[in-house]
Amino acid sequence: MSSQTNIYEKIRQLNGKDEWRTYGELIAEIVFSDGPTGLRYQEGKGDHLGMTDSKKATCFPTASALASTWNRELVKQVSAAIAKEAICEGVDVLLGPGVNIKRNPLCGRNFEYFSEDPYLASQLGSEYIKGLQENGVGSSLKHFAGNNQEAYRMSIDTIIDRRAQEEIYLKVFKDVIDGSNPWTVMSAYNRLMGSHCCENHWLLTETLREKWGYEGLVISDWFAVNDIVKSIANGMDLEMPTVGDYSYNKLKDAYEQGDISEDAINRAFNNLNTLRERCDNPIKKAVEPVNYMEHHELARDVATEAIVLLKNENQRLPLQSTDKVLYVGSLMEKHNYQGSGSSRVNPMFMDSISDFLVEGIKYLPGYSLNNHEVNQKMINDVLDEAREMDKIVVFTGLFSNDEAESYDRENLDLPLCQRHLIESLILLNKPIILVLQTGSVVEIPWVNQIDGILQANLSGQGTGKAIADILLGKKNPCGRLNETYPIKLAHSPSYLHRGSEKRVEYNESIFVGYRYYDKKELEVLFPFGYGLSYTEFQYSDFDIEKDEESISVTCKIENTGNYDGAEVVQIYIGLNVQQAIQPVKQLKYFDKVTIKKNETYHFQCKLPLSDFRYFNSDIDEWAYATGENTIYIGQSSRNIVYQQRVDIDAFDYKYPVVTRNTTVGALLQIPVLLDIINYTMNELSSQLMVNEEDIINHRELENSIKYMPLRNISQATKGFVSDEQLDQLIYELNVQLKHRGC
Repeated sequence: MSSQTNIYEKIRQLNGKDEWRTYGELIAEIVFSDGPTGLRYQEGKGDHLGMTDSKKATCFPTASALASTWNRELVKQVSAAIAKEAICEGVDVLLGPGVNIKRNPLCGRNFEYFSEDPYLASQLGSEYIKGLQENGVGSSLKHFAGNNQEAYRMSIDTIIDRRAQEEIYLKVFKDVIDGSNPWTVMSAYNRLMGSHCCENHWLLTETLREKWGYEGLVISDWFAVNDIVKSIANGMDLEMPTVGDYSYNKLKDAYEQGDISEDAINRAFNNLNTLRERCDNPIKKAVEPVNYMEHHELARDVATEAIVLLKNENQRLPLQSTDKVLYVGSLMEKHNYQGSGSSRVNPMFMDSISDFLVEGIKYLPGYSLNNHEVNQKMINDVLDEAREMDKIVVFTGLFSNDEAESYDRENLDLPLCQRHLIESLILLNKPIILVLQTGSVVEIPWVNQIDGILQANLSGQGTGKAIADILLGKKNPCGRLNETYPIKLAHSPSYLHRGSEKRVEYNESIFVGYRYYDKKELEVLFPFGYGLSYTEFQYSDFDIEKDEESISVTCKIENTGNYDGAEVVQIYIGLNVQQAIQPVKQLKYFDKVTIKKNETYHFQCKLPLSDFRYFNSDIDEWAYATGENTIYIGQSSRNIVYQQRVDIDAFDYKYPVVTRNTTVGALLQIPVLLDIINYTMNELSSQLMVNEEDIINHRELENSIKYMPLRNISQATKGFVSDEQLDQLIYELNVQLKHRGC
């Protein structure tokens, strides 16, 4: 085979053979399949939007539900089970997980993402990938990057400032890559800072490859490529799915005309070949047939642990055997258990709530499924029956097409038919318990008139038994919110910055989710990390100690209630605000611990000193928040049980180069320059013969000078300080900074 023929065959490999497979000519084919809720394997042509059915598989809880467990090991068990099902269908790489940040609660795909917080998302995303790859199946970390809304996702240009990139939107990807080394990374549909993600050299080459050291394959999202030549040249390796000969011809012509190098083609081909070698592993040959009932039991366990008890006024839950209960809502008959789009799974089994409740329950639909219109007759039937009941359990949530890939929600409202039903029931003055089945935030305007609220999430095929076990007290709820529930949509940080079909600017910067609500001191409906239990936990014996490399945090947690239960210990830090504006607090560690009633757990963790760094966009580097910082121990971002100051003396701050436009105030914030600045200012005052008694208001003078750039000195002194003297001063200041390593 000639070298010229060889390069053309390599080019052929860089676009898919069909919807899910690569060409199997120079190297064996690689089979991809959608995820990550479960295996969405389609034989034959298939589609990438979930429009047509796939083979039956275990439908696990969505990523938002998985994140509500705050349980690393459970997430890993789920992906390990999916890997086994994938191997049995001949699948090599599962397209997931998605770790994009939940920036806006309206994003139609929030159910498929873990959290508004990059630490929580990266921790769970890493475990998900480990569960897949340790069991022989590759992952595809997606959607890289800045794909935080579905509306206009194929055309929008995402504009994110450098600090928000590094601390929030890129950080989650970097931490997952560092923690789990995914075999592939999927580039997103959108543009980022002006360039399509699939051809963004800064993103794919300078950042992902060179800065982060990633060596795996970069694959396009399906039909995300804007220009195949630019994509391969700038760091993408494989375009999916097939586009016939379209991309092949473009690459072939570009190569022959010298518009793309042989090195770029070889790099892409070699990365594809490396992926193929990873897929040919001994684990696949040893896999046993799938026990789908075992996976169903796992799906039930995860669904149970994902349920979040948001409210339990007067201990209305769990339900008692003596309670006369009316169950209301069509979502009890047909659960909303997954989102729509490419993650839609054809479930192997499906639990029904009614199968796990006591016999002879009273049930009425109250509204029509997938119909937002109010049916007053159905509501009247409910009201007539409810008057004789002790408690009313209302199954509510979004309908199956309300949360989906490719478009966003228009508001945070529950369907009109459900709202009208709830408002009518409230007038009866009976205890009401809501069971929510949503993949993301909804507004609950009657929260103060409702006794109990369970957020069941979109929890897969085990939803029915999970909800029943929590309602009846067979299991103790232990889920926690992975995102903040605002009182109303207008409170959300990105409310005014949703953009248009061309551009969206993240003007809230690093203040996404609870970082924003805390900084603005806004009341929220339910805070990040929040969740109640049927038992109580008491914290005590706090201790925080610092050494040269880390800070250790210890405390005791006692289960003082009547149920065994699981608590999520959350460690936040508040960085020193003297050097830069900072969030009030940010999550840096969590652990989920099971504690039997009347027993005590001894909690301990270590925070590396690197946690006390922030990204300084002035110098384009990470720097320690030197000085006074705070460590918080909490049960949520708002329920802090202990806090303690800790001084960080590590210093790696690099001050910006001094220029003519540097302000006097900025110089006064640099300790190593204070001597030369004070000397210069005193000399200037003496030369100008400014007498103390002639200054009417010293504070006014100080405040005025603070914001004055150095270039104004020549002007203010009418040339007494020449440009040459000013330039010499600036030179000496920069010499001092360099000499001191600052």
